[in-house]
Amino acid sequence: MHQDTGHSFNRRVRLLIEVPNRPDETALVEELLTAQGWPVREATVEERASIAFPRTGRVVEVRLRGARRGARRAAVRRVEALASRAKVPLWVRQSVLLECPRGRRTLYRTRLRPPDRGTPAAR
Repeated sequence: MHQDTGHSFNRRVRLLIEVPNRPDETALVEELLTAQGWPVREATVEERASIAFPRTGRVVEVRLRGARRGARRAAVRRVEALASRAKVPLWVRQSVLLECPRGRRTLYRTRLRPPDRGTPAAR
């Protein structure tokens, strides 16, 4: 179930995941997640404040297609299923649906006016 790396997604979910604080484990987790086309970065100090020392945090942006409703749950399931299949230790601690800022839209109203030229049938 490989996620396309193109722009075939319409939802983005940011997950804070907890992984063992061992370079080989964190490298494996990052490799698995980036292979799906999901960007991964180290969690900031504020983001990993709730994570105890023997573990560290990573932030992954899961990109998927589907309805807004249930996107967070679907992203968590995908990451957990991937970890389970690969037998890598990771735990999802937080999920946030990323919303794209909507641009201003102009509403145009049109009024149809009967033509004043042409045949009587066209008018």
